[in-house]
Amino acid sequence: GQWRDLLVPGEGPKGDFFRALTDNDRAYGGGQGVYIQMWKEPGDYEVTLFEAEEEETGDLLVHIRGHYPELNDLELDMDYRISPEGTVQVNVLIRPQYDERFVYLPVAGLSMQVPQEYEQLTWFGRGPQETYADRYKGTSVDRWQSTVTDNYFPYVQSSETGNHVETRWLTLTDETGFGLKVEMIGDPFEFSVLHYTAEELDRAVHPYELETIRESVLRINAVQFGVGGDDSWASLITHEPYLPHDAQYQYSFVLEPCFPQ
Repeated sequence: GQWRDLLVPGEGPKGDFFRALTDNDRAYGGGQGVYIQMWKEPGDYEVTLFEAEEEETGDLLVHIRGHYPELNDLELDMDYRISPEGTVQVNVLIRPQYDERFVYLPVAGLSMQVPQEYEQLTWFGRGPQETYADRYKGTSVDRWQSTVTDNYFPYVQSSETGNHVETRWLTLTDETGFGLKVEMIGDPFEFSVLHYTAEELDRAVHPYELETIRESVLRINAVQFGVGGDDSWASLITHEPYLPHDAQYQYSFVLEPCFPQ
């Protein structure tokens, strides 16, 4: 059959630690947004180890170790198991280095880009609306369908949007049902998929200023900062349990082709 890319060449999984600010993040002239902005410019990922080996089964194992000097030497380890059938198991370990500037980790995860033809979105997890670590109890776990375009919500001031927690699997497909499937290993993950990067959502002031990209930015995360906002006048900031500050974050998932039913 014809070869088809499931990820945009050169835009495979990479560290993802920043999110666009919300109105609650911006409260009181800065608020907790100060903690988030520290992670906006990751700089280069410096690889300290790269190993590849083939097992007797035909699986290819790839081990990558490295860190981000600009992010207070945050360490990111990625292990890939690539099967002859085309499935890729991804094991991720993130170790932040906290101090008085890098107080909390806004996002612990990876981002990648998916070709534009895979616009149809289906997932099994919390939905149908966007959900966050501190905003999901009014939703249910089920199978939901949407599109990448419709996963975006046009807040009056451009903000973080489109996240989904407790996700077991998701697919991004074309009209025939062919595309990419992401499935959890162990614990559920969080994801978002949009035609915007987090940096673009943060740059624009209003939705009409956003510059859309044709590809889809897919984020597979262990956790993201809560959105806070018990009310709209006093209790705006995120409660402590939803401010990521663990010594490390470890999670796994599988990337594989999805075929028409």
